[in-house]
Amino acid sequence: MSQFDWEDFLKAGSRKLIAEYWEEMRSGKTRRWHPFDLSHEEIEAEWLWSSGASDTQITEAESRLGVTLPDSYKSFLKVTNGLLYITGMLPLMPVEEIEWFQTLNANWIESWEELPERLLGEEYFTYDQDWRKWEQPINVAYMQSTLQISERVDSEVLLLNPLVIHNSEWEAWFFSSRYAGINRWRSFAEMMDTLGIGGIGNFWA
Repeated sequence: MSQFDWEDFLKAGSRKLIAEYWEEMRSGKTRRWHPFDLSHEEIEAEWLWSSGASDTQITEAESRLGVTLPDSYKSFLKVTNGLLYITGMLPLMPVEEIEWFQTLNANWIESWEELPERLLGEEYFTYDQDWRKWEQPINVAYMQSTLQISERVDSEVLLLNPLVIHNSEWEAWFFSSRYAGINRWRSFAEMMDTLGIGGIGNFWA
């Protein structure tokens, strides 16, 4: 896939959030999306994110997990090592904290394995079909192999699936027990491009 411009994507996201911040400040409304004040430095730099992970940090995580992470996700980490909790979205964990979903949420997987599987053969790979948000086909058998890259908030989490690969990219999941459903993309970059900054948390609304 073509290289995704994470710096431009995150810079645009920062500008959007800063504009919302000033609008809320001017209106005097409760700042429900901002649990902390933005610093002068963050506003001036138009950058609300952490610095990127080093090659060493990424290599150490790959060694710990026994995998080579997909390129679009690694290039994201090199620009910002995770995303803090802001605007109500799911926080993306720094590379040092990402872990297999079954290690962090084995009970969650067990509860889903008891449910009927919504697996529709070749339709599973029809990503462009206009599925309702929580009706996309699910292969529960993949859950034990997924990698958790976000914190779990309100029974929602972001996962990468190394068992389904498109042009060397792992399939990306937005998984919600709250809505008993899932949305999937061909890659981490495709997921982020679809959701946008601020959409990682209110996508299901």
